[in-house]
Amino acid sequence: MDYSKILKQAVKKAKKNGYKGSLRDTILVKDQELITGEYYALIFSPAFAEAFWGNEHPTFQDHTITEYFFQTLDVDGNYKEIAINFRDQPSVPHWKMHVMVMAAEEEPLNYIKRFL
Repeated sequence: MDYSKILKQAVKKAKKNGYKGSLRDTILVKDQELITGEYYALIFSPAFAEAFWGNEHPTFQDHTITEYFFQTLDVDGNYKEIAINFRDQPSVPHWKMHVMVMAAEEEPLNYIKRFL
């Protein structure tokens, strides 16, 4: 599935869950050529993310992502592994947890695709 189809399905799901969107979002979704900065602004916006993933606090009983690891460079230029343990942050709403994970992905639309 190409990125424009992923984005179209993601917006459709978010609108079904109450996302109001804007004319700019509609034009962006209709366009086959996605501009990275433009769709990043959409998928990382709180209104979109909250509608797409929900605002409840995760219980982790049936949740598959409880901890996420990614690598980053430290100030000396060495790779450092970072872990986000969502069980230690029970007050983080569901959508914010996913935005944090999505931000660490090389291509955020591939992460979104898993939830369509």
